[in-house]
Amino acid sequence: MRNLSRDERLALLEGPAVDLICADQVVGSMPLRLVVATSKVARKKFVENNGEGITQFGVFHPDVGEALERLGKYLVTVMGVRNHPFSLQSTTVAKDIDLLFVAHAMGMNLYVHNVHRYWWAVLQSEALLKVGFDGVNALDNRVNEHTDRFPILHMFVQRWSSIGLYSIEEDIPVIGNWGPDLPNLRAASERLLAEHAAKQAERAAKHAELRDKRLSEKNKRKKQEFEEQLRVARGGRSGGYGMGV
Repeated sequence: MRNLSRDERLALLEGPAVDLICADQVVGSMPLRLVVATSKVARKKFVENNGEGITQFGVFHPDVGEALERLGKYLVTVMGVRNHPFSLQSTTVAKDIDLLFVAHAMGMNLYVHNVHRYWWAVLQSEALLKVGFDGVNALDNRVNEHTDRFPILHMFVQRWSSIGLYSIEEDIPVIGNWGPDLPNLRAASERLLAEHAAKQAERAAKHAELRDKRLSEKNKRKKQEFEEQLRVARGGRSGGYGMGV
């Protein structure tokens, strides 16, 4: 896609269109060529059906229709006006997370790469207040369902866990007060901490097992060496007594 000329991109807008479906609702349409060119999932479906019978495409999640419509309009627009149609302006946390969900489901993650990087940078810089409570609450509403799908949400849970749900840091004093109002985030953080503790315990057990094994092998070698030395010593004494008789 990056190497296509403007005329080649415009050609993707020609031909029949398919309905964009969110759950059972039509939220927009996109040219079939553009869908196939930008979506790995659509390409697979296109190949499996020998290019026939594709009249609709979308996601099953019922709450991301706006994001699906936004992504569809964006792709149609940038095909004709931009040289590198891979940059999508960030909006709000909720809308961006839904957009990431749609892009992931359709195999279009490349088109929201900069949005992902933006929020990643926000979390890495520990600027949680920049997200604000509304943004954090939007993440809380999505964290259970999408944490395993998106590193950005997993990182948010990690960041939150590192702060502590009930602690209040001097540089961000309001963060600690948000914990009780964010049950999903709290539960995800507690699960993450429990998983971390379980992994640490597993590593400690494996380390202890390996240490015991090495110690056992070391003791076994020492015992064998001692027995060999004892055997040699006894053999030497036995030979000496024989010569003295």
